[in-house]
Amino acid sequence: MVWNGSTFNPMHASAWSNQLLLEYQRLHPIKEARQPRRREKTKWVFPPRGRLKLNIDGSFQRDGDRGGIGVVVRDSSGKVHATWSRLLPNAGSAFQCEVEACRAALLLAIHQGWREIEVESDSSVLVNAMNYQGEDNSEVSRIIDDCKDYVHAFDAIVIRHIFREANSVADRLAHFASLGQVTDLYLGEAPDYLQDVLYEDFCKASTCKCSGYRRMQLCVYY
Repeated sequence: MVWNGSTFNPMHASAWSNQLLLEYQRLHPIKEARQPRRREKTKWVFPPRGRLKLNIDGSFQRDGDRGGIGVVVRDSSGKVHATWSRLLPNAGSAFQCEVEACRAALLLAIHQGWREIEVESDSSVLVNAMNYQGEDNSEVSRIIDDCKDYVHAFDAIVIRHIFREANSVADRLAHFASLGQVTDLYLGEAPDYLQDVLYEDFCKASTCKCSGYRRMQLCVYY
């Protein structure tokens, strides 16, 4: 009224806004949101007869800049051949712990004379790094180079990514090691604090099938 002496009905603003909203909704229909497909939980898989499977993991404690590694070795019947956990007092990152676990596992296999092995890690970054053929300038490039050199010591080796639920034994080993609670190498047996997760893996494990086996592998060296 101050501006030009005319009055304004607030209902007109409401109707006008509502009309604009309806036009916008007509031109931009809301797509029905698709429910994300839930991934089925994976299981630990027995290795083929004649091969040993080495599950590895690294754990990093950010508050103390320390980490730990875990390695568990099993055969085609699920029997444990070795477990190894070690504290990394000056770890710089979670990735460094994963790479150190890989190096430790390969060295263990070489020292024990195991010629045909499978290595499983729940770190896709590690598996991709092992499969990368270009120049690596990361802070752990020298450790990765060591691992790539070690693979030539085997008659057959597969390095693949798995999901965490299929890597629970190595996960527990690495976690306990990062806390400084357990750091040991056991050959031909497994410590008591692993018996429950080993039993769970054994009960839920499935047998490797060749077709699925070839699709799962991300990094293969012969």
